[in-house]
Amino acid sequence: MQLIVSILMTLGLVTFLTGLFIFTKNGLQNVKVVRILKKEYKLWHFVLATVGSGILLIMSSTLIYKQSPNKPKQDSHLTQPAISNNLKYELTSILSDFKNETLESDISRFQHEYQKALLDEDEKTMGLLKMEMEYKLNMELENQGYTATQAKQEIKRIMGFIQEKPK
Repeated sequence: MQLIVSILMTLGLVTFLTGLFIFTKNGLQNVKVVRILKKEYKLWHFVLATVGSGILLIMSSTLIYKQSPNKPKQDSHLTQPAISNNLKYELTSILSDFKNETLESDISRFQHEYQKALLDEDEKTMGLLKMEMEYKLNMELENQGYTATQAKQEIKRIMGFIQEKPK
């Protein structure tokens, strides 16, 4: 999230909560005039101005966030998965039977995200990525006519290759 969005959101929240606090405090005491910085304001004028400006700041921060392009930073060392040449060859020979470009892009995305999660030591993300990839491989193997046991063995073999730790 951009810095300006965070600042606007915080200012809007503080302004909004200030208006509500003053309204609650003075409304219970039946005070009609609010005195701030040696100036007097009618209670409903002050509350309307603070709550309204708080809402406007929050809304403008969300609009700025939606309008600005959010490009995540990519680490240069994570752009290419670190797989040895032997493993690359064996993996391409295994996957040559599939002839599925979406599966190849899914595998490269998996390798990239898995290595990032591995470096961040994020066990939950690694587990979810494994489950997703195993499901996609299982679907592809079933489409190829593999039996359940053959598919499990092949998935285990493929997952061993694509989960290779970076060197």
